[in-house]
Amino acid sequence: MARSRKLDSETALRAAGLAFMECGYAGMSTRDLEERSGITRFTLQTTYGGKKALFLMTLDHYLDELLPWISASMDGRGIAGIAAFFHMRADDEQMPAQGRFGCLMVNALTEFGATDPDIAARSERYFDTLRTAFTLALTESQDTGALPKSVDVAGVAEGLLASILGLNTFIRTSGTNGAGAQMAAGIAESLLRLQTPDPE
Repeated sequence: MARSRKLDSETALRAAGLAFMECGYAGMSTRDLEERSGITRFTLQTTYGGKKALFLMTLDHYLDELLPWISASMDGRGIAGIAAFFHMRADDEQMPAQGRFGCLMVNALTEFGATDPDIAARSERYFDTLRTAFTLALTESQDTGALPKSVDVAGVAEGLLASILGLNTFIRTSGTNGAGAQMAAGIAESLLRLQTPDPE
């Protein structure tokens, strides 16, 4: 029975997360939340501790699934892995349909701002994972000679971090993953151009 309850909880969190991703926190009424996730108003208070607490739980669940996927998608692939990651993010065939609503973490930052300590703590985890994945891939390309040593890895990683935030926001406002394909291609092309050898 415990396993069944766990599965039910995960299903509810995933459904609630999708609802928050689509409608936002402020735009999601408790009635809509109940209809979309199956979490009753009573359960919302007694089991999850209210709407904000549930939102944070869905965000944690989302990050638990997203962040390992981000790291794995670039692991061992160098700069080409980063380029492929951006292309994939804007590909309707590779991304799930809910990706058209953007990224739940980015959406939360847009709605709450970094001044909310609960959101800030989770955004730090998100940023650190992305920054580390970008840095490792760039460093790997430098180590293999594919990327010139003159390239400022830390600076490029920060630029890529800003780029993925912008791409997710653009996709959300456009309503389809594919709407960001041209932007993703531009980011990837600019990145690959860094592989130009240093002048001798």
